[in-house]
Amino acid sequence: MDSPSKLFFKRSEVCERAGVPAHVLRAWEGEFSIPAVKSASGQKLYRQADIDTVLKVKALIYEQGLTISGARKRLDAELPPKAAQIPLRDPTTELLHEIRTDLRDLLTLLAGDGRNSNDGT
Repeated sequence: MDSPSKLFFKRSEVCERAGVPAHVLRAWEGEFSIPAVKSASGQKLYRQADIDTVLKVKALIYEQGLTISGARKRLDAELPPKAAQIPLRDPTTELLHEIRTDLRDLLTLLAGDGRNSNDGT
């Protein structure tokens, strides 16, 4: 089930890994600012860091007996300041960015080859 190369996980996968029902995950998304993104098909996707947050929340509430407010305060104390957090990008946007970078590199390479053949070198 674990896939180290997998970047995004479906809600059902997160629920299965964390052992919580979907309605609990939906509630925690809002309460703990878990930044799920929507895919092009409208499905919510989560990163491994989001799954880690869900597991921490579960431990704080279910194992340590904290309230939602108490768990939020504990997590806020552990998290880096907002400015230090890496912004989440939509998976489609990320893929398009990578394709654009690859195309630019290819154009640069082809432009260099074109100049060499015109010079007679």
